[in-house]
Amino acid sequence: SQPSPPPSHCRPPTPSGLAAPREMTGAGDRALKLTGQAPEERRRRVGSMLSAFYGIEGAQGACSSSSPAATAASAAVAPMDRQGFDAQQHFDGLVATGTVADVLKSANAVNAQVKDLDGDMNMVIYENYNKFIRATEVTTLVKTSVSELEPDMGKLETSFVQIAEHQRKVEEGVYGRAREIELLLKRQRVCKKLQVLFELPTTLQRCLDRGAYGQACEAYSTCVKFLRQYKQVNTFRAVLEDVELQMGRIRSALDSRLCSSELSSKDAVNSSLTLLDLGDEPARILRDFLIGRTAAQRACLWRCFVEEPGGDAETAVRRACDLAADTYVLELVDAVDGFGKIQECVRGDSSEAAEGRDAREELDNFVSTAVEALCQRIAELVERRRPPAQALVSCVNNIRDALRRLHSLMPRLLAKLFSSFLSRIATDATRLLFEKAAAYMVSDLIALHAECNKGATMDVLLVEVGRTETCVVHRILSAVEDCRPLLDLISSDKAACQQLVRTLEDQLEAFVATFSAGCIAHFGEEPKLNCPSLRSPPCEPLEALRGLVWCGPFALALAWLARRFEERVVAKAYSQAQAMVASAEAGADASALSDQSAAVGADLACAGEAALGHFVRVSGQRLAHFLRNAVQRRGWAEAAKAPTEPSLVVEMIFKEVQGFDAQLAKLLGDPRKTRGGANRRNFSLSKSPMELEIERQWAKKMQVFAPVPFNRSGALSGIFMVAFKALFEYAREETFTTFGLQQLQLDAELLGELARDFVEAEDAGALGSLLAEAVSSGTARCREAPTLLQASDVEALCASKRGSFRAA
Repeated sequence: SQPSPPPSHCRPPTPSGLAAPREMTGAGDRALKLTGQAPEERRRRVGSMLSAFYGIEGAQGACSSSSPAATAASAAVAPMDRQGFDAQQHFDGLVATGTVADVLKSANAVNAQVKDLDGDMNMVIYENYNKFIRATEVTTLVKTSVSELEPDMGKLETSFVQIAEHQRKVEEGVYGRAREIELLLKRQRVCKKLQVLFELPTTLQRCLDRGAYGQACEAYSTCVKFLRQYKQVNTFRAVLEDVELQMGRIRSALDSRLCSSELSSKDAVNSSLTLLDLGDEPARILRDFLIGRTAAQRACLWRCFVEEPGGDAETAVRRACDLAADTYVLELVDAVDGFGKIQECVRGDSSEAAEGRDAREELDNFVSTAVEALCQRIAELVERRRPPAQALVSCVNNIRDALRRLHSLMPRLLAKLFSSFLSRIATDATRLLFEKAAAYMVSDLIALHAECNKGATMDVLLVEVGRTETCVVHRILSAVEDCRPLLDLISSDKAACQQLVRTLEDQLEAFVATFSAGCIAHFGEEPKLNCPSLRSPPCEPLEALRGLVWCGPFALALAWLARRFEERVVAKAYSQAQAMVASAEAGADASALSDQSAAVGADLACAGEAALGHFVRVSGQRLAHFLRNAVQRRGWAEAAKAPTEPSLVVEMIFKEVQGFDAQLAKLLGDPRKTRGGANRRNFSLSKSPMELEIERQWAKKMQVFAPVPFNRSGALSGIFMVAFKALFEYAREETFTTFGLQQLQLDAELLGELARDFVEAEDAGALGSLLAEAVSSGTARCREAPTLLQASDVEALCASKRGSFRAA
């Protein structure tokens, strides 16, 4: 029976009675105004009290899990909710202490709370009533369903009884023949074994055809003991003979297969184990195993380093090293592991133990040969392709990571081999870096030579020379900086670090020596270097510079670059190298990088002197060529009238010297200062014979091809000295008339005047001596009575011509 609904006064309001909630809401608002509590806070407190009153599970936890703020608020308005609350005492206290308004306020608040409690209680009753009705309906449905299942349960019970009866009958029928069936099964297994024995030769032949030598050996090992045990039986003896014949063929195939390079390490190990199972000699098996693995490693290494057409150096080296790490090193590790497995299978007496020690030595030789071959191929590829240092270090680290497994098996051997390889590859890479930088430097010099041959202005050439200097400085400093990853690569080996530092020092000297020797070789001279570490510079850069045609501005540019390198580049490169070694984590001693700046500076000074000296000699010889033509074609031996002006060759020499002066002033940074004519000198015969003899002897002993000072005045003085010395020698080869001698005197006077405008006073005196000697030689070779022009006449003619030169 269903329970009766609750009384009407306990039911919650129906939808038609919506005034009650509005009334309750109004009461709640009034309570908020009277008590100062929020409706949500008040409802939470009321719900907690109702839950506690009805004993609803979880009410205490809800109360305890309330927020601290709510707990503090409840504690402030909870005196009426406490145990032992005295209503009369509370009322008396409120009346005694409060005003009428406070009493009314408290009364209204209590009324509002009573109404809220009443409404919440009605809601709880209604919810419990609905749940109870739903539970009653579910119980009724369960009872109905269970009543309907009773017939099906009876049928199921009957079926289980029938199954048990049939099982009993089957067991009674089979039990009688169980022993017979078991006996037949045993006979069947024996017949199958005999079938396997009789088919063993055929099975071995199939394995031989397929190359399944491991299966053949397993089948042979399983059956051969039984066949040998009962070989007195003719049938079994015939089978054993056929089996031994087939195994002989398999053994021969395994022997040739073991030494083949086409066999993988896994198959080689299986073949070796098969031969061991067949009773072959362990030492021979191990030796053949290593021979086959050596051939396989050689073929794999060749495949790894086959270069594909195209591609840059970094890609080629990375590809080869990645293939070597993934295939070659992996095959090597598998071979060493396989050798260990074969040795584990070898069991014997002390003699076999001694053979095992020999086999260990053979394994060490095998690993050493394989690792050295890999290192050699990497070094050859690096030498040929010259990859960047960072890429090379990455590839070497990849190889080192691949060899870690092998290092764990053979630590001492691998540490020795790889340390030697790292030292070698770092040294070779450092050398290649500087050789590459030197080759680029030669290319820059050749490009500068091409610019100088274009006939550009000196300002343009100065820009090109500055650009070339910047490029060369960048190349040598970049080469030094690129050695940093190489130094870090061998940081754990102090001896290798010191070797790399020495190589770095040698290559710095070699770079500078390449420039110095190239400059000297460009002028057709044999370089003589002062650097102790490199007496013979590379031939290719020398030949490239030696074949360049002569260009005066290029020679001056080389002289200027040599001086700049001597003053700035060498010290900066050594300083950067020392700082790099000192800051690296390699533990190398920076003092090992000895400063060879003195020897290197001497080489650069020699190169600069060679460049400037060759420029002076070539320029002087050009002027000498003009003078030779003038002397030989002028016809001074047949001159029939007095000279009225200097020869045309003087003007040509003046123009050439002006060009030389402009080039020297620009490239050497030494502009010419205007000079007066106070030191003019006349080549007259008014001197005493002793003075003339002294000047003659001085001119003869003067070193015309002495080293040239590195300045404009010294270079021009050298040019004049070569030209005037040639004039002196040409004058000694000719004969003159009086008018021819006067023409020579006039030309020499004007040449001396022009020279004084370009050189220093002491150099002008030496040049004057050469010109005076030329006039004296002409005087001595005059066919008539030698008569020179008066000083006033010479001065007048030279002044008019000199004025036209300066105006031009």
